[in-house]
Amino acid sequence: MGNGNEVSFWLDNWIEDQSLLELLGIENNSLLDPNTKVSEFIHNAQWDIQKLNKTLQNYQIIQKIIGIVLPIIETDDSFCWGLNGSGFFTSKLSHNALPVRGTLFRCGCDIKPHCPLCAADVVSIDHLFWGC
Repeated sequence: MGNGNEVSFWLDNWIEDQSLLELLGIENNSLLDPNTKVSEFIHNAQWDIQKLNKTLQNYQIIQKIIGIVLPIIETDDSFCWGLNGSGFFTSKLSHNALPVRGTLFRCGCDIKPHCPLCAADVVSIDHLFWGC
């Protein structure tokens, strides 16, 4: 997840490889605004928990959302997908499940989040494997 400008809040598979529609069992035609973007729930590089609570009213899903680490600096969204069934690659990689510097920093660890190799960016999975 980057800034959330390109990710559909309701329709894209950005939480556990499913859309919010699927997770909540909501019909597409019941949405007030199906064009809502994830960026509308991010304020100052943090999740707007009050807006999430008002919109979703589902504690478990909100906890999953706030567990998604947001970049400290403005970063465009990137998309990736995983193979299923084989275990060779999973979308956990794209959800910052590996303890890279950026994730550890956002979780409160006393660590410098910038890349020790290039110092150009906060270390994320994308940066670690493709950007550095």
